[in-house]
Amino acid sequence: MAGCFGNHPEDRARERELNRYLDEQDKDEQYAERVESYAKELIGEGEEFYPFTPSAVNEALSEMSSGQLSVLAACLAEAESQGTKNDHANHIALTAVLMPIKEYWLNAAIQHAKEHLE
Repeated sequence: MAGCFGNHPEDRARERELNRYLDEQDKDEQYAERVESYAKELIGEGEEFYPFTPSAVNEALSEMSSGQLSVLAACLAEAESQGTKNDHANHIALTAVLMPIKEYWLNAAIQHAKEHLE
């Protein structure tokens, strides 16, 4: 007898079912970790999905959604209205540019990793 299960055949069947489910969850988590690790390698400097080359920045910015563009425009306008002397406004504007670029290329690298790890 293991855990909360008894020796009844139905209890044993449920225990095996649970163990299969948990094993599958463990495999899924390991796969997700491998994908994430490989994707992070792919976005490193000099790698195929590095986000900060001129062409990569151009592609990511051209793929921004209207919502992301609205946020970016508002952040840039605020930084400009402060005369670009407000470090906080500048930081927010920089983040509004960096985050969509990094997110775009990380997602592309994850897709690539999934295709090559299957």
